[in-house]
Formats: sequence, C-alpha cells, structure tokens
Amino acid sequence: MEGEKMNYEPKKRYLEFLDVSNLNNKTKLFDVWNKVTNEKLGQIRWDCGWRCYVFDDDVMKFAEGCEFELFEKLKNLREEREKVKR
Repeated sequence: MEGEKMNYEPKKRYLEFLDVSNLNNKTKLFDVWNKVTNEKLGQIRWDCGWRCYVFDDDVMKFAEGCEFELFEKLKNLREEREKVKR
C-alpha cells in the first residue's frame, strides 16, 4: 500500500484550504474549512516530532499514512456496499 498513488477524485469538493502562513514561518500552515457548514475543521502544519506535515484538530493528529488508511477503509466499505446493492 505504501507509495501507491490514490486515484480517487471526488465529484464535489467539501474542503477549503486557506494558507495562513506568514513570513516568520519556516513551513506552510493551512486552515482547513468545511465549505458547506463554514466550520473550521483543523490545520495542516509541520510537526517537528513527527517530521512531516500533519492534519491537527486539537483532538487528533493525522499524517499522510494515517489518512491513506482511513481513505482505503472508506473506499473498501463503499465497494462492499455497491456489490450488495447489485
């Protein structure tokens, strides 16, 4: 799984990524917003301890690998459901 390219392209975009970096930041910082509810979901930021960009919402912290695993589970559940519906 690692290194595989995700080829899922959603029909509708629900998230907005606002660059809130400033000149003092060595790395980029993005606020992540829900376009439908206009609610801030969290931030994408560099985590020194993890040495990578993470999505952080003050409760959870996800790196690229974690989110890929979630994506794969959701995709597999959708595919299972589609098979049952047929």
